[in-house]
Amino acid sequence: MYELIETLEFNASHKVTLSAEYESKLHTHLWFVRVYITFRNVDEFGVSVPFNEMHDKLKSLIKHFDKKYLNELPEFADLDPTAETTAKVIYEYLKSHINNENNTLRRIELRVTDSRVICYYEEEK
Repeated sequence: MYELIETLEFNASHKVTLSAEYESKLHTHLWFVRVYITFRNVDEFGVSVPFNEMHDKLKSLIKHFDKKYLNELPEFADLDPTAETTAKVIYEYLKSHINNENNTLRRIELRVTDSRVICYYEEEK
């Protein structure tokens, strides 16, 4: 097995309701997403995936969230865009475009601030 680790960034705004008494103000983050993708095989040239090709694909996919108000995206129609739910939504979105017989999105890390990172992954079956 091989693993590619790629870091991307995007700007997005959101507000969250943490309780009946507290709703945050609309605010923007520069979000950093670290993506972990495993590869089962390499090709005849010893390459699991052309790095630039995967980088471009991930960058294109993350644009779905860039410069957006997360609360208005269809993925958050029934979710409050907390760091946790945002990490899961991004994971599921990327997974649906990346996973195939050779590639598996293993986990993502979503950095919300310099000192706070939330990770999301699915339990192995």
